[in-house]
Amino acid sequence: DILRSIFGAHGVKAVRHKHVLRMRDKLADKPGKANTMIRTMRAVYRWAIPRELAVVNPADLSAVNVKALPMGEHKPWTEAALEKFAAEAEPHLVLSAQLALFSGQRQGDCIRMRWDDFKNGRMKVIQEKTGTELWLPAHPLLTKILASAPKTALTVLVNSRGRPWRTANALAQAFGKEVKRLRLSGCVFHGLRKTACVTLAEAGCTTRQISAITGQSGQMVDHYTKMADREALAAAAFAKVCEASAK
Repeated sequence: DILRSIFGAHGVKAVRHKHVLRMRDKLADKPGKANTMIRTMRAVYRWAIPRELAVVNPADLSAVNVKALPMGEHKPWTEAALEKFAAEAEPHLVLSAQLALFSGQRQGDCIRMRWDDFKNGRMKVIQEKTGTELWLPAHPLLTKILASAPKTALTVLVNSRGRPWRTANALAQAFGKEVKRLRLSGCVFHGLRKTACVTLAEAGCTTRQISAITGQSGQMVDHYTKMADREALAAAAFAKVCEASAK
């Protein structure tokens, strides 16, 4: 719909690389959105070209040696930010944050979780992105939180009207507005997934154990938990220095 509002008045064959670049430059402060729009547009033209509706793919910026906009790395939430959000955010959004934090899943997987996915102290997750099926132990605190949460739909997470979220983006937008209202700079929904990984790493979980919970590759888990590893190594090194100084 956004692409239609920008290019809808033009013929498909009239759109050029310069038009796509102009759109991207206007969204330079939102690199994730800009890159997503270009990927979507590129997919549309890939469908159109074999059907002779278009000749070139104007969203294929690699053809003109233009790379995707660099994206900043999502940071894990601080303890203070988690406490503030839990205390002051809208209850339905607090529940979404808690589910993400205790499950380590993406927002798209969180909004699809149903009440009947929670059985015998475990929760079932079929990851939308990879198709990976996970059976995760439900944390006792999460079990307690869910027991007191209102059940207004088949899904656990609902919007302010008690209805299931239609898309992950709808949740992301509502979540972002709440984070902005609470002035929690740098806090995004996906950062909760990284927070979950870091928490597991700090508790002594191995890369394979974390991967079994989050469904991520070992390489991605290592990337997410590198800060926790550094802190642990630094603490161990400092302990050795202190031990040597005491001798």
